Amino acid sequence: MQRIEIENFGPIKHAAFDINDYTVFIGPQASGKSTITRLVYFFMSIEKELYSILIDPNGAFARPSLELWKKKIRKKFNDYWDHSFLHKETQITFFLDNSKKISINNFKNGLPDVFMNKSLESVFEQESDLLVQKNKEADNVKNTLSKLFYSFAINNFLRNILSSNPDCHNYIPDGRTIFSDLYNELILSADSYNEFISDRYSFNNNILMRQFISIVNYIRNEFRKRPVEERILNLRQYKSSTPDLSKHIDIVEKIYKFMSQILHGKYCYENNIDFIYIDTDTDTDKKIPLSSSSSGQREAIWILYDILFYELQSFEDTERQSLFTVIEEPESHLFPEGQRNMMYALTLFANLSKNQLMLTTHSPYILTPLSNLLYAFNLGQSETKRERIAEIIDPDLWINPKQFECYYVDKGTIESVVDRETNIINLDKLDTASAYGNEELDKLLELEN
Repeated sequence: MQRIEIENFGPIKHAAFDINDYTVFIGPQASGKSTITRLVYFFMSIEKELYSILIDPNGAFARPSLELWKKKIRKKFNDYWDHSFLHKETQITFFLDNSKKISINNFKNGLPDVFMNKSLESVFEQESDLLVQKNKEADNVKNTLSKLFYSFAINNFLRNILSSNPDCHNYIPDGRTIFSDLYNELILSADSYNEFISDRYSFNNNILMRQFISIVNYIRNEFRKRPVEERILNLRQYKSSTPDLSKHIDIVEKIYKFMSQILHGKYCYENNIDFIYIDTDTDTDKKIPLSSSSSGQREAIWILYDILFYELQSFEDTERQSLFTVIEEPESHLFPEGQRNMMYALTLFANLSKNQLMLTTHSPYILTPLSNLLYAFNLGQSETKRERIAEIIDPDLWINPKQFECYYVDKGTIESVVDRETNIINLDKLDTASAYGNEELDKLLELEN
């Protein structure tokens, strides 16, 4: 299991935790939730920098260089954060596994520096020697099979160095309505749109927003070729012939059902414009531009279509890849019922094998359904109660407490709010708004009397 330890970085004074399959951070604004999740995402997605050092400027194979990898990580770090986040005592350490770790310190002239422990350096050199050997063998033989073995060697090189880091990475930032609004208003090319966003977003949002834009554009183009409904219909035809995938197909259909309930309609892309067909009681659906839809629809749509598209794509892969996803404020602009359904959809996604999900939120209300899903899992372990619990909450939604964690972020530190005796979330600890409101009400009642 991966782990991160943060000391004196931005608003965070100290935070250390294992990265679980399903993690939620809740806390006041500017408390450091996004700082934490972006740091985790930064390290979880360093495969790109590692892969890039295998290719020289001419496109040929190059022996991996540890110093070059460090240099690329350092550049990526500088692209993600302003140096104002760094303090004299800044220390960030990411554990790829129990033995290999990467550290970023504030050592050289106030600039970050990258360090790797002896265990990681040793594995890096061993795997580099092996990869060089495999490359020579492939060059000598020069046939399709040898090239295939070399491709496997690269995958093994990445896997053995990064350990259990996921294959794919995705960060869905907040402020998603701006993408739905501006895309159709401006009718810009991807590059021009990215530049437009760049001028209006701070440096630390920039890269993540660019990545998000690229993902959404890709999804939009894919669904233009073949709509979601057609893809799901094709999956249903495989159920009888592929029983091993039947369960996965059921879960994808459930995600789609919750998505439809949240959006109150379905997405379509026509004539370079995003639309939503709104569900109505009449035989004819009403179509409105996404830019004219509700803020809740615009905030939620790309979260839902992103996770659904990934699961649909996974059926086309010979070997399912793992996905690490961070989502900021998934509940934004949604009615409580919509917030609950959003948590249900995301939980179905998180419960699928190999996925890892990390959320940030201001709202304690989304924790109520999550706590119920943890409690359902606990009660469902009893054979005598399992069927009755399943009638109340779908077992596919149950959350295994061993794979879940929820942290309260405030005043530079984090604190788990999962009661490990009962394995449910301590909601009383988080409902400060109600506590303040009740206190004010008591004072008003005293004046009335």
